Amino acid sequence: VPPTEISTNAIAYHIHVINSGDALAEGVMVTGTIPSGTVFVQVDNTPPNQTFSFNPAQNQVQWTGSLTPGEHRVLTYVVAPTPGTGIGAVVTVSAGVTHGGITLPMGGATTLVAEYNLYLPALIKP
Repeated sequence: VPPTEISTNAIAYHIHVINSGDALAEGVMVTGTIPSGTVFVQVDNTPPNQTFSFNPAQNQVQWTGSLTPGEHRVLTYVVAPTPGTGIGAVVTVSAGVTHGGITLPMGGATTLVAEYNLYLPALIKP
């Protein structure tokens, strides 16, 4: 019988932010939602992302900072399925990048699948 619930495996989301312009982008704000059916686990706030944090009041992660021309940041956060979230559930996440009063929305979906062990036979040539 296949499993019907998700174990406590984590789901990592990576938000890529790139300044493709030729000037410093100051006051860039990135937000990412904690999807329903999941709980927040952690953010990777190691340098240079030390201002990346979780805001429990808004149930979202957020980062504010500056990007030099050509700079590429990867903001990573981790969530885990809540108990009772079933196999096949679709977890929808949204994020946004705001700079200069303009917000660019982003989003994605993750379908939760069971973890299976795969056993392959060992082939030995005599």
